[in-house]
This record gives sequence, C-alpha cells and structure tokens, in this order.
Amino acid sequence: MSGLHLFEDEDKKDQSIEVPSSVPEETEENVEELSEFLTFRISDDLFAVPLLSVREVIEKPKLKMIPKCEPYFKGLFNLRGEIAGIIDLGEKFGIKGRSSEKNYDPVVLFDTENGPLGIVVDEMYQVFQCNPDDISDKASVKSKVPQKYLKGFIRKDDEIAIIIDLQLILDEDEITHFRKARDIA
Repeated sequence: MSGLHLFEDEDKKDQSIEVPSSVPEETEENVEELSEFLTFRISDDLFAVPLLSVREVIEKPKLKMIPKCEPYFKGLFNLRGEIAGIIDLGEKFGIKGRSSEKNYDPVVLFDTENGPLGIVVDEMYQVFQCNPDDISDKASVKSKVPQKYLKGFIRKDDEIAIIIDLQLILDEDEITHFRKARDIA
C-alpha cells in the first residue's frame, strides 16, 4: 500500500503507520456509510478516534513543565508558533502497564477551542474504515475508561477498539488550568 509515513526517521519506519493515499472507489451504496478511524494502543488497550478529528501525529517533543497541574498533564510545547499541551491518557484513565523505556512516544494532536492538545500513546496502530452500523453503543461494553469519554466500541480484527471523544478529554476545570498555563507560557 502506498501512502504517507508519519515518521521520517529511518530507525522508526517500522513503527510508523501508513495513511492511505486513496480511499476505496465511491459507490452510491458506500459514499455516506463508511467512517474512518485512527487506532492506537495505550498499554494493551486498543483505542480509536475519528480520523477527521486528528490534526496530525508527531513525536513527543521537549516539554515545558507546568507547576500545580494534574500528573497526567505532561506540559506545553511550541507547535509552529502555537502553544500546545500534552496529556497522558493512560495516566488519566488509570491504565497500568505502560512502557516507559521506548525511544519515542507518538502524540496524536487535535484541535480544541483552547488550542491544540496532544495525547501521548504507546503505539500507533492503523487507519481503517468501517460501517457506522458496526459501532456498538457505549453502554453495551464495560471499559476501564469512564463512560463520559466514550463514543462507542468497534470490533477490529479479533479485538474491540474503544472509540473516545477527543473533545471531552479535559473537563471545565482542566480547560481553565490549561488556558492559564498556555497564557503564561
């Protein structure tokens, strides 16, 4: 499959994912039915987010630590002139078993009303398409992730991917703290 590699470093090419350079031929039956998701792992858990909600995937940059933040708020960095924050979803959700001895951590960036925000993940998995009918209601499966962050679940190969809502990752108090920290930086 030809496509765009997300990491240019030769040493990391085996850990990059490919974004398809083309989508399946559109027919009247599938033009409105297929949704695309970006999947990634945090520990052993598989997560999915709508591809259109993702701004980009980058390597974790050097961060400016912000005092008096929640432990999962890892800091701020300059993203081409914009101040962006990074949080560790595994830590926020209480997911144990994360690998801290990796050469790099991928960061999935998305836009919020308050500027770009990134989530540190353990491993990028793949982009895939599915029919909206294949998405299970969020109440139908139990998860370690609190219900308020969930959009649903989808079976991918032999696993269940947890679909999360990136716009709900931070609550109002966290957003206020993020704004203040960003304004200071």
